[in-house]
Amino acid sequence: MKAPVIIYDSALHKVAYLPKAYNVSYDMRANEVGKASFCVPIDDVHLSEITQRRYAELFDGTTRVELFRITKLNKQGNQLLVSCEHALATLADTETDDTLYGSVGTSVAIGEVLAEQTVVNWAAGTCEFTEQFLYEWPRGTSLLKALLDIPARFQGGYFWTFDTTSYPWTLNLIVPPVAVTTYIDYGRNMEDIERDEDVSDLVTKLYPHGAKAGTDQIGITSVEPSAHAYITDYTYTTDVISRHWTNQNYTTEQQLYDAAVALLTRQAQPKYTYRVGAADLYRITGESIDHFTIGALVTVANPDLAIDADVRVMSISKGDLTGAPGDITLELANKGEEFNFADVINTNDLTGIDINDIPGGVPGALPGAPVGTGLTITTDYLGYHVGADWKTYMDIAGRLWADNGVQWFRWDPALTPALVIKGSVTITGGSGIGNLTDAGDLAVLNVIGNAYITDLAFSKLTAATNTASLTIGGAGFIQSANYAVGTAGFKITGAGAAEFNTVTVRGTLIMQAGSTLDASYITAGTITGRQFQTSSSGQHSVWFISSGPLGTVDEIDFYDSAGIWRTHIRAGNIQCYDTAAVNVVLSGLRGGIPITGYQASSTGGNPSLRLQQADVSEGFIDFIGDDRGVITGATNSVGSFRVERNGTVGRIAVYADA
Repeated sequence: MKAPVIIYDSALHKVAYLPKAYNVSYDMRANEVGKASFCVPIDDVHLSEITQRRYAELFDGTTRVELFRITKLNKQGNQLLVSCEHALATLADTETDDTLYGSVGTSVAIGEVLAEQTVVNWAAGTCEFTEQFLYEWPRGTSLLKALLDIPARFQGGYFWTFDTTSYPWTLNLIVPPVAVTTYIDYGRNMEDIERDEDVSDLVTKLYPHGAKAGTDQIGITSVEPSAHAYITDYTYTTDVISRHWTNQNYTTEQQLYDAAVALLTRQAQPKYTYRVGAADLYRITGESIDHFTIGALVTVANPDLAIDADVRVMSISKGDLTGAPGDITLELANKGEEFNFADVINTNDLTGIDINDIPGGVPGALPGAPVGTGLTITTDYLGYHVGADWKTYMDIAGRLWADNGVQWFRWDPALTPALVIKGSVTITGGSGIGNLTDAGDLAVLNVIGNAYITDLAFSKLTAATNTASLTIGGAGFIQSANYAVGTAGFKITGAGAAEFNTVTVRGTLIMQAGSTLDASYITAGTITGRQFQTSSSGQHSVWFISSGPLGTVDEIDFYDSAGIWRTHIRAGNIQCYDTAAVNVVLSGLRGGIPITGYQASSTGGNPSLRLQQADVSEGFIDFIGDDRGVITGATNSVGSFRVERNGTVGRIAVYADA
């Protein structure tokens, strides 16, 4: 015979078999921590192995019951009474160090609670639910309480199941089975039965509400046969007992209506609880139809009490596995304690601790004004509205707004730009923006696509490379802070106009066609340079400074329309040339050298000097010098040269010098 109890140490090593254990009992309840106890003689050879916080594995014949942890030892005369609790209670060993927030999604929330274990005894197994609730547990909440709280707000049945045959142990959350798996019949395995009828949670008129808020909230009027906003079920009583039920998970009228009908079908009937004393035939038959398990659907039949109902096993108790192994007590119910209508309603109340799916709507560009001013919380968005505008807002599309009408922060990944900030911004991250983690383009200051900058120090305006540029519009301008027209500062316009106080040009100053230099503004100082010219071809003049065609002197040259050099002026000398720029027509130098007219051609030339006097009372030439005396006779001439008078050629005699 298999020992009814096996002892394990804290590392789950088998340390003792207890074949002499007696009064072995257990009480397993749906979604609670089960209890167990047993006795051993005080002189049992394995007594020293039975210590608190070790584990006891119970067997009902050859069928394993469960694994329990020893919590209390009580010596009573010649026996030791050992009290135990299910291994699930190990989750109570750890409490949250700070507020723990459970994320949306049942499986995720379970995983987050189990991740807080100091010693990882439990791992998440099967989860048959996808409810979208948020959770919050304050500091000091045990992990056991947090775990059991996760499905407590479900609007339907559920059962926790366990597998403690391997380590870490596995925790499952399942939907209640819908098929009948075992039977309790009067005259077969039913020994006694009592039934309690409870109408405290009865509902006969139900108003369902789905997703969204206000006038947009999902209702049932479009699918309810009489276009009512409610449904009724008076099969048990004609009393009107009304309740409002909200579930944001339902986004269509038909879904909401079907769920409401299923809910009211249960709530319109009293809660029947059966306490049944039965014979455990499973130890004899080994048939599954005789095997009771928590959560199983059982058909109970007793003609004498007019009982014929399918109910669910909510608890299983056996008082003596070794002395009375066939005696079993069951608690059965048509409604489980796992569903409490009042708790579900309170979950949707903002005054409660837990916030579920408060009525609301889906996000658009931003949702329209809610029905009332205040905080709106939905499964899709959360925000505070003042009746005209959203002041704060966030949603499942990733939008985040904070706006007081004067300054704002607006993040919308669907827009360009995605982020808009109006107001003062302080960024800290070390000595410079480059110290910000993953600052990207901002860290190296090489990209500002489109920015609202209220104040920028000119000293911070530095080109990143020697090819960078600053572009302004044609109507724009750059100016100094002290700029005043014609008085102070500087200004450069996008149209090309500029005003400065002092300009130093190190390179070439070029004035293009149509440009003018207003000399009236040159009132003082000296123009210093090498060469000035009015044009590079055709009729023009050139001023040479310390350098020219005739040497290192200052000079001015004039060119005719053909670009031929015609006149040359320099210090003490003027030279004029014919059209071939060969014959010197007039030249003269200071220092005793006379004015010279030169014609190099022996034929086809022109007079070297031509004088024109319109006033016949005046002479042609005024010779100024010492008198050389009277010439006594023209016959003493030594030669002559030709002159012209009014175009008529004549001669002038030349006499020897006396």
